Amino acid sequence: MEPSAAAPAAGTGARVQRAPGMADARRAADVLVDAGVGRVLVFGSVARGDAGRHSDIDLVAIFDDLGDYSDRHDRRGRLERLAWKAAGHSTDVMVTDAPEWAVRTTKVPCSFEARIVFDAIELAAAARHARIDWQKEIGLPDSPAAELEQRFTDLINALTALASWLRPTLEESDAFGEGDLDEVAFYEDVRWGRALGEVHMVIECAAKATHIATIGTAAPRDHRIAVLIEPQPAEVHDAFATAARAHSIDLAGLHVWHSGAVYAANVPEPRFDEDSLRAHAIAAADIAETAAEHCSRHDLEKSLLARGDRQIARIRTALGNPLRQQSTLRPK
Repeated sequence: MEPSAAAPAAGTGARVQRAPGMADARRAADVLVDAGVGRVLVFGSVARGDAGRHSDIDLVAIFDDLGDYSDRHDRRGRLERLAWKAAGHSTDVMVTDAPEWAVRTTKVPCSFEARIVFDAIELAAAARHARIDWQKEIGLPDSPAAELEQRFTDLINALTALASWLRPTLEESDAFGEGDLDEVAFYEDVRWGRALGEVHMVIECAAKATHIATIGTAAPRDHRIAVLIEPQPAEVHDAFATAARAHSIDLAGLHVWHSGAVYAANVPEPRFDEDSLRAHAIAAADIAETAAEHCSRHDLEKSLLARGDRQIARIRTALGNPLRQQSTLRPK
């Protein structure tokens, strides 16, 4: 997240960050309407009135009709640049259109849109609207079953990525073959961070899938595992806690790897630890199995469930082998 706009501190000439407010959000909304958006809503901390100095402004840009949604991401980038410039604060813009917003908020109770609709505040609207095809196929899942399928696919993707980081990379092998153990250690440490980041992603995706499967609503927009499972049934709590205890991992602090996997300054444990990686990966696989079991109660496609099983099996197979090049123990 980039720093928010700042105002000069009295008598010092220094610049001090201030929290974004509704006036900032309205400036951004007006610019988005001028750029062709039909309606603009604000949600999150700014809408609630509890934004902090480092908070983003969260906006929903509802176009009248985006056609086939093929340029959704391009539009988002352009609108975020316009909004940030107008507001003077970092701004996230969700891009949708009227038909998609209507379906997602009324027919998909487990969607993110349904989670925020009752707290979102309209800031601006166009004076005139384009023709809208209310019967078209929308770009995002249009049913609870389709939404759960998408969340389970996210879990499969994370499992696939984790399995790939459990094996020594080509760079590690090349450095080992050249006898350069310092270089081997460097590549191991990079892989260590990426692998723990994917462990967190597997468990986060599992928690978001079980949230839909057990409660029927979208999970909070949060990376903390404790927050994601807090409202879920006891059987989910017990399964996550059992996996964590069995392998001595800390679910409460796992979210630090969301950024620690990428930024060296945020890595909680900077050096490759084979025992720790093995424990975290086994726990992630166990928790993924729990999520798959809950999702299987909702008639997910058997082929999708089978793909998830295969990725979990890949992780368990990888854990049956050494996770690093042999004879590369780092000197104490």
